[in-house]
Amino acid sequence: MQHKKLKLHPMQQAHVESCLASCLSTLVQGIKGIGLTAEEEKKLLMDGSNVYRIDFAIGQLIFIAQHHKLKVELLIDFKPYVDHLRKEKFPKSLKIKHLKINEISIKRLVKESPIIIYVDKFHLISKQDMLNRYHYPHYIIVSHFDKKVTILDPWDGQEKELTKKQFMKAVQDLKKRIGLSPRIIRIV
Repeated sequence: MQHKKLKLHPMQQAHVESCLASCLSTLVQGIKGIGLTAEEEKKLLMDGSNVYRIDFAIGQLIFIAQHHKLKVELLIDFKPYVDHLRKEKFPKSLKIKHLKINEISIKRLVKESPIIIYVDKFHLISKQDMLNRYHYPHYIIVSHFDKKVTILDPWDGQEKELTKKQFMKAVQDLKKRIGLSPRIIRIV
């Protein structure tokens, strides 16, 4: 199923740790016309965290896939982790795959439909905003990828345009500075 022409309306995350829940809500609203309230976002965050304790994101993906009858794909750059997850039993609505996440793979996927990607938020914040400019993992939506990259940032609920270099630094620094594997989430 292609969702390329989705009309996405950025939503500001309701809770400090609910960037993924907000991104998922934005995509579901674009696909099905149904978003999550702040209370539902909190429930998704909390209930999702209890589903699979090793990785809170997987619980949220399972919840969204089952609750909204969608197929969700989780693409992870770190193959040993993917191999570990493949030993687990997850619903058929959640597919977990290995993908080398780089400029080429991101561009290819975004041409098909908007994606959620895990990045280092440091590179999304203005250099003048010293209070909020620190290295921290953060989920965002990428809706366009070319010379400029258009993102929907749930932290402030804004659409932003980044240079390709700035965006790719956010992807790379998630791994290099924070020590987390890049990952992409798609609703397929």
